[in-house]
Amino acid sequence: MASEAIDPHAVVDRVFREEQGRAVATLIRVLGDFDLAEEAVQEAFVTALETWPARGVPDNPGAWITTTARNRAIDRIRRRRTLAEKEELLKREAAIQAELEAVSAAVAPYRAGDYPNFVEEQADPSGFFDHATWARLTAIKALYDPEDVFKGNHHIPPAEPVALAA
Repeated sequence: MASEAIDPHAVVDRVFREEQGRAVATLIRVLGDFDLAEEAVQEAFVTALETWPARGVPDNPGAWITTTARNRAIDRIRRRRTLAEKEELLKREAAIQAELEAVSAAVAPYRAGDYPNFVEEQADPSGFFDHATWARLTAIKALYDPEDVFKGNHHIPPAEPVALAA
């Protein structure tokens, strides 16, 4: 840092006239974004006006401005990237929540207590399922219990071979 006897505001004014174009050009080359480069350089000059009176003017003010502007631009890019990632996560979470609500609404009629207890009430389960589901259940029973070994489950009638629909 140079001596604090130098007027920091005058130095910032001089550096702005001499180095602002070079700093913006450097950042455009590094970042590839004209607007971001200009905003970052402007923020760097504001930081210089806030910092230099207290800490003194650096030995190479142009390099300080360019480095500070580059760091500000990198911070802004990181914030944008983080924001985009969080927005994507929130969208996915909202989609999952909507899907869960749809599934919950679909299975609500089938929750415990909402349909007959097949074992205790001796209800016929074939009336509970649609025809295609009942056909698949009986076909699966025929595959896994062709001789009706599980006699304890007498509420499902003995299986008649049924071809599974694809």
